[in-house]
Amino acid sequence: SSHHGSSTCLLRLHRGMPIWKVIGGADKGGIVVRAGRDLKSAEETARLATGAFVEELQQVNGRLQYRLLSGTGPATGWISTSLKDKPLVSLFYAQEVPRELLDEAISYESTAPLSVQQEKIGAVTALVRRPEKSRRTPCAVVLCAGNPGKQFGSDHMGSPLMVAVDEALGKIGVPVVRFDYTGIGLSTQETSPGDSEPILEEGQHEQDVKAVVEWTRTNISDEVVSCGYSYGGSQTLPLAVAGLVKAYISLSLGYNVFWFLPEGEPQKALKDSMEFHSKLYCPALYVVGSRDSMTPMTEVKRLVNARSDGGAGAQIKTVEQSCPPAKAHPFTGQEAEVGRICGDFVAEIRSEMIRVNLMKGMGA
Repeated sequence: SSHHGSSTCLLRLHRGMPIWKVIGGADKGGIVVRAGRDLKSAEETARLATGAFVEELQQVNGRLQYRLLSGTGPATGWISTSLKDKPLVSLFYAQEVPRELLDEAISYESTAPLSVQQEKIGAVTALVRRPEKSRRTPCAVVLCAGNPGKQFGSDHMGSPLMVAVDEALGKIGVPVVRFDYTGIGLSTQETSPGDSEPILEEGQHEQDVKAVVEWTRTNISDEVVSCGYSYGGSQTLPLAVAGLVKAYISLSLGYNVFWFLPEGEPQKALKDSMEFHSKLYCPALYVVGSRDSMTPMTEVKRLVNARSDGGAGAQIKTVEQSCPPAKAHPFTGQEAEVGRICGDFVAEIRSEMIRVNLMKGMGA
C-alpha cells in the first residue's frame, strides 16, 4: 500500500536517540564518513558538513553510526567523534520533542494558506505556490517536467501529471515550484510559443533545474525535495547525488528510453547515466506504472539495491494499470493517485524537518 510509510515514520521519529551537531571539519568541507565502523572501511565520496545535525544509531569506541537529520552529506554512515583529542561532534540534545508540540506544528504547516504567483528565475518562468508574507517553511518541492521534445510527448509544466502533483502537495500545505525549461512554454522569448523544436545547448535544462533549486532554497526553504517525471528525474539526479536536495522523487524512471536513441555511444551514455541512481544517499521515492514498458521494475530494483544503504533509504511504489503501455508512462488517468503518493512521501520528510527544527529550538 502507499500508506505504510507514514506510520512507521512517526514511530521512527520518537525513538529518543541522542542528537549530535557536527563541529569539526570546517576547513575541509566537513568530516569523513565511512561505510562501516572499521577505520579501514570504504570512505564515502561526500563529507558530512560542518553544522549538520545527526541522530545517533549506535556508538562503539569513539565511532558513531548516524542518520542525517539536517545539513548535507551521506544520509547514514560511521564517523569518528573526535580526532587527536579534538571533538568532531558535540552532544546537542538528548530529549525528544513532546508529541503534542510536534502534532501542533505539523497541523499548522498542513493548513497554512498558500498562494500562487509567477516568478522569473534566470532564463525560466515558474509558477510558485508559497505561504503569504514570504514565511519560510520546513521543506519545499521543485517539480521538473518530462522531455519537451516532440518525439517524447512535448511535456511541459502544465501537463496533467505536473498539475496533479502540484495540487496534491498544495492540499497538504507544501510549497511547490514548477517551471518550463528554457525555450519551452512560458519560458520562450516569443509571445506565442511556435511549433518549432527548442534548440538547446548541452546541459541547459540541468542548469535550469539548478537555478530553480537554488532560488527555492534562498526564498522558501532550506530543504528542497526534487520531483521529476521521466526526463525531469534525470535532470535533477546530478543535484541529488551531489547532496543539494533533501530527497529525490522519480516518476516513471524511463530506463528504456535509450531505445529511442541511435545505437552505440548515445545509448551507452544514457544507460551509464542511469547508474547514478545507485549513488544516491538521500531518501528517494520511485513511482512506477505496472504497465510502463519504459520503466522495467527489475532495473529500478537493481539500481535501488545497489545504493550504499542497500536500498533502505528508498521506497518503490507501483501504480496498478490496465491502460495501453503508451498511456502508462505518463500515468494517464491516474495523475491524482501519483499526486497522493508523492504527498505521503513529502509529508514524512516535512514531519522530520519540523521535529529537527523544534529540537534545535528546545536545545537553544
